[in-house]
Amino acid sequence: MKNIGSVLLFILFTAATANAQIALEGGVNIANLSIKSDGAKWTTKFLTGGAVGIAADILLVPNIYFQPGLFYEMNGCTITGVPNGSFTVRTVTIPLNIEYKSGDKCSSRFFIGAGPYIGRNTSGEYDISAHGKIPAVGGPLVVDPAPGYNYKKVDVGFGINLGYQLKKHSYLRLRYQVGFINLIPGGDADNSIKSSSIGVTLGHIFGGGCRAIRRENVDVSPKTNHWRGLSKGIYSRRPRFPDNKYPNYYR
Repeated sequence: MKNIGSVLLFILFTAATANAQIALEGGVNIANLSIKSDGAKWTTKFLTGGAVGIAADILLVPNIYFQPGLFYEMNGCTITGVPNGSFTVRTVTIPLNIEYKSGDKCSSRFFIGAGPYIGRNTSGEYDISAHGKIPAVGGPLVVDPAPGYNYKKVDVGFGINLGYQLKKHSYLRLRYQVGFINLIPGGDADNSIKSSSIGVTLGHIFGGGCRAIRRENVDVSPKTNHWRGLSKGIYSRRPRFPDNKYPNYYR
């Protein structure tokens, strides 16, 4: 957990020094595990859990952003057929994405991105039914370096994502991630567990300064006798101008 806290502090510090925007994001994580035992691939289905986290938007060049993040996700799978059972894995994921966003930051915009991620498996459980001469097994997933561990701590993979961001900076994201690491300690090509997941999340970006847009030469309406485009409250605190101009108004 100390390392996770360090990553969070790094993201917040980088965002502050780079004048970046911070986003909070959460939703559904639809996870699966690809499992092979003695060369036979088990039949697995998706397991639905949650995902919540924080991300930073760091502008690199116009419309291109570096987006590091820190997310807590529920991973695993449901095992069907023979044997049957389930895996549940709790993971902290650090995506490092490069994002392209259309338009400007104060408009509605589509975005698409990709990049590697690092996963830190923290805990979990498994339950597998008896099959053949092998008895039923189950219990906690013991993550290394704990004594007698049966599941690797670190997962590394690649993800892609796309979505749509509203003018008010709320957004919807769809993503897919696939892991490259065999999570069985001492595993090989015939005995392996590899992760994958689909995520659907909602987020909101805070800050951005989109209200500081300069407007010039706002006309006075002679019929209504108040500033066109301004509220009556603002007009009541401003003097009249003989040339019907109101210079340098900021919204």
